[in-house]
Amino acid sequence: MSGMVERTFDIASHIGVRSIHEEIFSFNPPSFFIGNGLITPAKESDSVLFFGQESSNSALSTDSPYDELFQLNISSGSLSHHTIALPSGINQWDAIISTYSSNTPYPYILIGQTEDSVNNIYTYSAYWLSDDLSSISSVIGTTSPDMTFVNFLWAEFNPCAGSSGRIYVLAGDENSLTALNVKLYTFDIATSSVSSVKVDNSRYTISSIHAWPSGDCNNLYSLSPGLVEQYPSSRVWSLITIDPTSGFIPNAANVTAPGEYTQYYGGGVYGKAVTSDNILYHVF
Repeated sequence: MSGMVERTFDIASHIGVRSIHEEIFSFNPPSFFIGNGLITPAKESDSVLFFGQESSNSALSTDSPYDELFQLNISSGSLSHHTIALPSGINQWDAIISTYSSNTPYPYILIGQTEDSVNNIYTYSAYWLSDDLSSISSVIGTTSPDMTFVNFLWAEFNPCAGSSGRIYVLAGDENSLTALNVKLYTFDIATSSVSSVKVDNSRYTISSIHAWPSGDCNNLYSLSPGLVEQYPSSRVWSLITIDPTSGFIPNAANVTAPGEYTQYYGGGVYGKAVTSDNILYHVF
């Protein structure tokens, strides 16, 4: 059993706390499993999807390629899985994204990562996953090799960005433990091009990104605690806007008082965190 306290914010106005409440939930999977990457809602409203591995005992190997896609029914606790073979050169699946769009060729996008420490090749690649979770497409696009921004943080899809939608991947610099440098990759569906920018972290640091298709086709949004190097009692969480073409943060609005929720840096909600009534969810 686990619990979480959440606040919801009106992203359209960038002001106000709409509600505060506590939710407690529990489920009991039928066997041991370990997840890798991010969990996303399935087309079925009572299920979620994630990559990992399953075993009849707790002796799970962290060296697994994590090519098993699990579907967990939240209501019943039942767990089913599909093997999604890794394409040549891909070491692991980092994320599965639900597109929530009828205009995409398939309902899901996969993010795979190449980790070649011998040749210093670290890349991210995007693929479509079929409706029945059985097959993947040829690669949509692949990032340029990078030996610095190798820590996968987040993935998002905005169906109204560009002419056919854009995929975004956020990756962290493993050598910036307190500065928290991050790079934002953009995969353009129509052109198959991939670009990248470093996100401006001179005032705000982030670990998640969220699209707002009904209100903004150009920018991404996130909740930021400010600078981790700042003294905890003076940190303020802010709702920020990120320009994915430049990494610039042109807009910010405080959503907490100084010193609140300083013990946990994460809290982003994966999979359509911005609702149809312009509310962005974040767990503190």
